[in-house]
Amino acid sequence: MTTTGVIRALALAAAMFVGGSGSDGSPIPEPPSPSGTAAARGAADAMFQTAGRPERQKSKKSRPRRISLAKTFSMHFIYDDNILRMSDETVLDFRANNPPEKFIVETYDDLILSPRLGVTIGRPMIGRKEMTLRLGYIGWFYARNGEKTNMTYSARLRQPTIGSDYLELSGSYAPTSYIRELSDRPPFVPRSTPLVYDSFKSTRNAAGLAYYHRFGPRLSARAELGRVIRYYNKPFMENDNWEWNGEGTVSIRLARSIRLATRYMYSDVESRNADTEGETDENTDDGNLDYERDLYEAILTIRPRGWLWIGNSIELLGQYQAYHYTSQQHPLDDPYHVGRKDEITSFETTIGTRAVWRKVTLEVGYRFSERDSSLPGRIGEDVGEEKDYTDHRLWIGMSTPF
Repeated sequence: MTTTGVIRALALAAAMFVGGSGSDGSPIPEPPSPSGTAAARGAADAMFQTAGRPERQKSKKSRPRRISLAKTFSMHFIYDDNILRMSDETVLDFRANNPPEKFIVETYDDLILSPRLGVTIGRPMIGRKEMTLRLGYIGWFYARNGEKTNMTYSARLRQPTIGSDYLELSGSYAPTSYIRELSDRPPFVPRSTPLVYDSFKSTRNAAGLAYYHRFGPRLSARAELGRVIRYYNKPFMENDNWEWNGEGTVSIRLARSIRLATRYMYSDVESRNADTEGETDENTDDGNLDYERDLYEAILTIRPRGWLWIGNSIELLGQYQAYHYTSQQHPLDDPYHVGRKDEITSFETTIGTRAVWRKVTLEVGYRFSERDSSLPGRIGEDVGEEKDYTDHRLWIGMSTPF
């Protein structure tokens, strides 16, 4: 090889090392990678740039994940015409103040102010999907009957899983609240002993685990398992109960602006049924308060189209509940629970508006509820006189994010 040939060979090798062109002037091809040529180039470029700026890459890794925050506040003004869920006969007793110790409220209807606060915190967690924690508060402040004021605190943790699916854990706590005056006798005394009225109060704790799955653009379902524990004040501790429940909801879009959701819930409730040491379900003088409940519900949601209609949604709800008391005692020993069945039927209409001022939206609603209690035999007439009721509730509310 001549000196000229050696020089040409070295020049060609140098050109190839620094990434020059081929002998025909075209770029020398890079070896393909599993992720494709363009991706490989991008990765190589990123690695090359990173090697030149290590401090910048370190700051990217230490950058905290994005946290989202959403807050809402609403105020509802509610009129309830039967705050104690009294039967017609009990309303007559209230008007006659007979007996006086049975009623401590001023009126059996009232105006309720209900402030509601919700805070939702979100952060990408599992699979870079945003996990959200929602904290809620609802208060019920009675204008004339302050002893009925109560509140509920709630928390909900939701984690998206596959697609639109999510897993949800929830809990709520309602501190001690007044229900009504209730009659009772001391343990193990004859039924001829006069009844004594005392305030009947309760505390409620609830938890649930749910999973939501979307089958497509029109159909979705949700399943939930729940636990509810209710405690009552000491004079009525026999009413303490522990509930397991399970429910399923199916939602289907019937049209572009119409959706129908149906829900079924089953509850099994076991009560303490004792208020003194040594008392059991077999020898209790308080009766057996265990029951099972079936709940059926349907919700039709309509979202009107067009700017001429200020309503953003119209919701129609129908609900039926059946309480089956499961006492196995003799009817003479437990006359108010053996074979008893309570049926509660409710209908509700709610209209929600678009924003009427800035981000403020309005809501108006009406709910009707009715309970019918029955027992086999003549005693059924007596329990109905005390337990049956009708209730009408009207409200207007306003909500806004802040």
